[in-house]
Amino acid sequence: METLVLVKPTAKEQLFVKITEIKRKNLTAAQVNEISEVKKCLTFAFEQLVWAYFGLSKEQILELSEQEIEALYLLTLERSKRMFIFLWILQVTVPLLGLAVASETDTMMFRRNLRKIKKMLGVGLNLGRILREGLTV
Repeated sequence: METLVLVKPTAKEQLFVKITEIKRKNLTAAQVNEISEVKKCLTFAFEQLVWAYFGLSKEQILELSEQEIEALYLLTLERSKRMFIFLWILQVTVPLLGLAVASETDTMMFRRNLRKIKKMLGVGLNLGRILREGLTV
């Protein structure tokens, strides 16, 4: 019985795929363009952070499977947490300097675009596939 779960998607996964397809069919051209831009920024920031934290190049990341890229994304998210908190506090306490310095760092771009893409595409999105597609372009 366990082998079927490994091969065949669960009902929950199938439902998420179906909901995502319905949402994608109902998007306007402006929304598709906005999603594309957010994916590009997210992928760029991810690539820069992976290089800084782990020393992996784009080609090395592409050698990984989607599940491994998903795990790498989670590791990158965890490692960037402390810097994100510092930059966020800097933006709040010293607004002009904080916005000038912190807003365009890879950590802030990664977190901001990650939040946007999750909001746009919903909870059931596959970030491993999104990041792989962004890196191959």
